[in-house]
Amino acid sequence: MRFPIAVAAIAFGGLAGCTGDDGAVRSTDAWALATANPVAPPVSCVEKARIAGTAVRDDRTVDFSLDDGRLMRNRLPQICQGLRGSRFIQRSATDRLCSTDTITLVRADGSARASCGLGSFQQITVPPRG
Repeated sequence: MRFPIAVAAIAFGGLAGCTGDDGAVRSTDAWALATANPVAPPVSCVEKARIAGTAVRDDRTVDFSLDDGRLMRNRLPQICQGLRGSRFIQRSATDRLCSTDTITLVRADGSARASCGLGSFQQITVPPRG
């Protein structure tokens, strides 16, 4: 399946590990949250090497874009205060990122701020905005 340009724009519009905004939910994030459709059963893990980008949608939702065009939504089991608008690093003891792993929010100086547990990964599609 090819990765539609509209979905690519939404998925890569705010690369999570690279965001530094004020934490406001942008219209593309609200659209992606409201219109996403699950297309496969949830899975526990994704291969880290396949992650091409991330988009933080809110303080509980991160979309992981994979190199094969799939978009995998991770709905954290609990709110991760400050996730929206923060940089984060992915922590895993293996070559996979799993629902048992955490992401760690980092300050501008690179020091750790907080860690939050991940949930399962759900493949989604986001229809083009129209």
